Amino acid sequence: MPKPAKSMPETPASSRLVMRTLDGHRLSVRTMGNPQGVPVVVLHGGPGSGCSPAMADWVDLRQVRLVLPDQRGAGLSRPRGCTRRNGVPHLIADLERIRRALNIASWVVVGGSWGATLALAYAARCPGAVRALVLRGTFTASQADLRYFFAPRRRLKSRHSVARRSAVRAPVTRVLHNWAHAFQFDTPTVAHRLAAAWQARERALLEMPSPMTGPRRLRPAACCKYRIQAHLLARLGGLGPRGILALAAALRRWEGLAMAIHGMRDRVCPPAGLRRLQACWPALQVTWVEAGHTVAGPAMRDALRHAIEAAVSAPRRAQASVLPCS
Repeated sequence: MPKPAKSMPETPASSRLVMRTLDGHRLSVRTMGNPQGVPVVVLHGGPGSGCSPAMADWVDLRQVRLVLPDQRGAGLSRPRGCTRRNGVPHLIADLERIRRALNIASWVVVGGSWGATLALAYAARCPGAVRALVLRGTFTASQADLRYFFAPRRRLKSRHSVARRSAVRAPVTRVLHNWAHAFQFDTPTVAHRLAAAWQARERALLEMPSPMTGPRRLRPAACCKYRIQAHLLARLGGLGPRGILALAAALRRWEGLAMAIHGMRDRVCPPAGLRRLQACWPALQVTWVEAGHTVAGPAMRDALRHAIEAAVSAPRRAQASVLPCS
């Protein structure tokens, strides 16, 4: 679950558009690369993190038309941190709105962590719009995955004492509902303390340095990110207790190329979740990498680049209509 996005500078190969929805959201969409290239859309994680300029390093911009949308309330989309009408069906409808606006028949869909959840839900709902899937560090949005992330961990290093205290022993969705309520209705100080503890746990599991993250030091964007996370994860993305596994039948009917890369040391999204998904969907090609959750290391970064290159080079399926998916 990466950091909130930083704003991306304009370059000759980059443009940004803002799309207004009928229900009050303003979506930030960055496009980069070759306008005539193979369309590739990257779905960021979090939820609530926003896209990053570093995502352009995963593709050859001479061959690819890269689309980087910030999901509702995330990154440069506004209102920042808004949870109103912010669920998986809304995010899927937004992707279709963006695809039609850019006159794209079908695209390669890349998603990491929560972005992989959304990518899978999108492919199940709009199979004709998805040319190929590339997943990294897949979060299946199941209760098992959430329990894994929030479970007590004895081996968290001493400098992450706040992270250890953020472990959840009660039913995780009930706790997340309480946190979502706190982010919405409690005082800013309470919300900031909760966000700081959540961020500390994330960084501990990612084996990142633990900065000073008290209420006075936490960036407003981080608090907005965790407000969205609590809102969506408390509802399991609206997918039910089994998460993405409940969509396995629809995914089996989809005929595109699907590849998943997962770190064997991933302490954020359990490898067991991806194994369960592959058991339900044998066509999914899984590559295990000696890595953790993020793309920071060379092994994961190289595997992701190779997978995207294979997806871009794969034979094109019958084009989808630019009309909404059924």
